[in-house]
Amino acid sequence: TKDGVTVTLSSKDVAGRFEFGRTGASASDGNGWHVVHEGLPAAMPALAHDIRARFAAAGVTWLWPYQLESAVELLMRPYGNIMAHEQGCGKARVSLALCLVSSGHSLLCVEPGLIAEMKREIAKVGLKDSQWKHVESHEDAAELRSINLVSYSALKRRDKRGRTLAAYLRRRINLLVADEGSILRNPFSHQSRAVMQVSARRIIIADGTPMRSYARDIHPQIAATSGSGVSHQPFGIGNDLHLEPRLINGAHYACRGVDAFRDKHMSVEWATHDFREDNQEGAKREVPKLRNVVDFRDWVAPLIQRRLRDEPEVRDYAGCPPIIEDTRVVDWDRGHLALYLKTAVEFARWYREHKAERETLGKGANLALILARIQSVVGAANSPHAPGKNAVGLYAPLTSKQRAVIERIEEHVAAGRKTLVYCYSPATVKRLHKTLTEKGIKAVPFHGDMPIDERVKLLDSEFRFGDASVLICTWVGQRGVNLEQASAVCLYERSWSGDVESQAIARTQRPSQEQNVLVDRFHIRGSIDEYMGQMVDWKLRSAAAGLDYGDGVDEDEEFLHLDHILESFCDEVLSMSAYQASEELNNDAPNVAEQQAFSFEPLPEHKAA
Repeated sequence: TKDGVTVTLSSKDVAGRFEFGRTGASASDGNGWHVVHEGLPAAMPALAHDIRARFAAAGVTWLWPYQLESAVELLMRPYGNIMAHEQGCGKARVSLALCLVSSGHSLLCVEPGLIAEMKREIAKVGLKDSQWKHVESHEDAAELRSINLVSYSALKRRDKRGRTLAAYLRRRINLLVADEGSILRNPFSHQSRAVMQVSARRIIIADGTPMRSYARDIHPQIAATSGSGVSHQPFGIGNDLHLEPRLINGAHYACRGVDAFRDKHMSVEWATHDFREDNQEGAKREVPKLRNVVDFRDWVAPLIQRRLRDEPEVRDYAGCPPIIEDTRVVDWDRGHLALYLKTAVEFARWYREHKAERETLGKGANLALILARIQSVVGAANSPHAPGKNAVGLYAPLTSKQRAVIERIEEHVAAGRKTLVYCYSPATVKRLHKTLTEKGIKAVPFHGDMPIDERVKLLDSEFRFGDASVLICTWVGQRGVNLEQASAVCLYERSWSGDVESQAIARTQRPSQEQNVLVDRFHIRGSIDEYMGQMVDWKLRSAAAGLDYGDGVDEDEEFLHLDHILESFCDEVLSMSAYQASEELNNDAPNVAEQQAFSFEPLPEHKAA
């Protein structure tokens, strides 16, 4: 109220219009943080004291104060939990401490490519050989130790009798810690089934981004750690019940947990019966928007332990300078645009025919098939030199985006910044690596076509502890690895998942990071990059609303669905006249170099056309 006029503003409007000072209880630490709940250690100090004594007796002296309190609180609960500590907060060390203090045998599960990383952490904290072992086979599992390190792929491995290692370990494990455990979001995957087959007494998931893309991603993880359809976690998984007080009087309102969760927290406009069966498989139109944020946070609060680097207790230990982000938009090369338009027209014609055919059958468009086909458009934009399935041709010269990325890398190298470059295709990694090598810049390739041992060895010897200035990797290198040596990140192309990009950037966010990390995202003007960027932004804001700040996407903010984008895209492409296409490709008279780069080579099956 001012001068007799009262105006009501949303929290977003207030944050945008006013700058708040550092006075008052809500800003007592100087950064706007204040304590809302003291937590379990304050509520039950005697129990917390006993658990701290167990850590001291086990010789756990390597934890920072906030890490010790986090570990104590996790062990105070009678069931499992999700340790959703932001990247760089030290999940690996807390995991080792939990395994060491837990009575009986513990199992620490990691991705195959992160075995060496975890062994490095074990060496740093100084564990004795008698305290841990790396379990790779059934023979190794015959005799267990306090900490047993195993990869998810090893858990699925079978012996001559056909029994998996997970089955061999069944009911022998007291505590199972699943590093990067958001893989359990799909309860039907082989990895998830192997983890659950171990049947550990308690499961703790350690993952900085447990809510990868949608609210439903976190439901199976919580069911795995905290129970399914029980008093403290009422949303059952599979066919388990949604437990609620009114069922005391009768079963008239009884429903499955997955149905109740979908109705309460998911934004699904339509879905097939297959998807409604488990909220996992099947066609649907889903918006990455979290419904009933307050109720969601009330449900998830006791089941997830969230830590952020900016918290007052964490900042002095794990904090690092803020990142500086930028989106760089580049224009098309004429030859590249010619290929892209031809690919787009091919896709648009197929898309229209596909929709018409499905409508005659009384069905909606097949989203999985559409996404597979649209990869040809994505490939034409980002890797036209390596045509994939459904491609109409190839474009051999360096594209404008590739040149822009290389120029930015050169700027970083000249400034003395080690740089991470992320892209989707191994072919793009190889091309950028070749070009940088020709320019005299030492770069290291890291992609899924390389054996795990070989790429990890190159990463350590050449980039981490060597003189290589650039690491070029596909998305296989975006999780679990500490790369604080880098102070610049180039996202050559966008991912469809927000957590993928967050994890990629977070590789640099470690306590030893002393610089403001520069993050550049590259878009080609008017290409699929811009839609992917919108999708990622929505997913990240939805996850932040549920896990961190309670404020994300506004209810009245419109989300453009993929089918809406494709319809507009097809309308624009198919209605473009020959004159307009010519104008698009020939706005100015090209110079000699541009003229040479204009043409592209059609694939054999398209030459006749």
